Amino acid sequence: MHTWLRTAAALMVLFQAEWVAAQGAPYLLDQGRATAAAGDKVGAVALFTRAIEADRTLADAYVERAVVRLDLDQYKEAEADLDRYLTMRPGVAFGWAARAEARVRLNNGDGALRDANRAIFLDASEPWSYFYRGYARNLKGDCESAVADYSTTLRLDPKNSWAYTNRAACRVVMADPQGAMADYGKALELRPGDDFLKTKLTALQLRMGVGAPPPLPTEDRSVPLPPPPALPVDVGAATTEPAPVRVGGEFPAPRLMKRVDPDSPPSVRAGGLSASLRVDVVIGLDGRVRNATPVESEPLLAPPALAAVRQWEFEPPLVSGRPAVVILTVTVIFK
Repeated sequence: MHTWLRTAAALMVLFQAEWVAAQGAPYLLDQGRATAAAGDKVGAVALFTRAIEADRTLADAYVERAVVRLDLDQYKEAEADLDRYLTMRPGVAFGWAARAEARVRLNNGDGALRDANRAIFLDASEPWSYFYRGYARNLKGDCESAVADYSTTLRLDPKNSWAYTNRAACRVVMADPQGAMADYGKALELRPGDDFLKTKLTALQLRMGVGAPPPLPTEDRSVPLPPPPALPVDVGAATTEPAPVRVGGEFPAPRLMKRVDPDSPPSVRAGGLSASLRVDVVIGLDGRVRNATPVESEPLLAPPALAAVRQWEFEPPLVSGRPAVVILTVTVIFK
């Protein structure tokens, strides 16, 4: 009886594994999201990894695994995931902001600054991009610019307690104890149980209560910035690409980098003739063909033309200097 039960259990496990594998990468991606939402970060990373193994072009799996790895303090691994994601989705601001966070946590101020600038260029309305640019500037010793970025963060998100905290720390370094005390006070209103904030605010209040305060001593001028929180962004919404733009005329077409010639139908080869077919192609942010549709009705030419054109690769397209998804009409030549 026990042997039968063990055999049945083993078969059930095998069946479940085969069933999951048959569902493919999208199913594994959804399971990873549900597992992360349930709080099992390690299990979510494992599911996102399996999704990537099933489909290495699944961009969302890389960015979602990166977000979970940031929560697990796996900053180098998160940075590597975001490197891969950004080669596939260079026009999504969230990816650049998330990599800025990873690089901030790795103390790579230069890299974080470049990434935050790119995120702001793509979407100037996201407060966390300014937050991480401020953090990067603080790492590089530019407190004045960091304060400006934290102030922009607060203009866009007045309840961002971390921006108040970090701006206070910068103001301590800039010998502005009154401004620092006000910012620590606002942060404590938003995070009332935070012992770090209580300690800093109490120290400043004591110092301010003894006449005109002298310049802050060295030990207070090196106030460490608290670790930044993970980006509170809905990844599914953030990965939405812009609507396609038809290029040509005022918007130049991206340069073709890789062309694959079509297989000519037997009737074309036998007669030594040449033929052509116009095809509309949708080119993604990475320069790869996402979709192809024949402009003309040619039953013999359309299948080989579409098979060839889907393998073409272009320079990542730009419209008005910004990454874009574009539609382009190309001509496929049969020889």
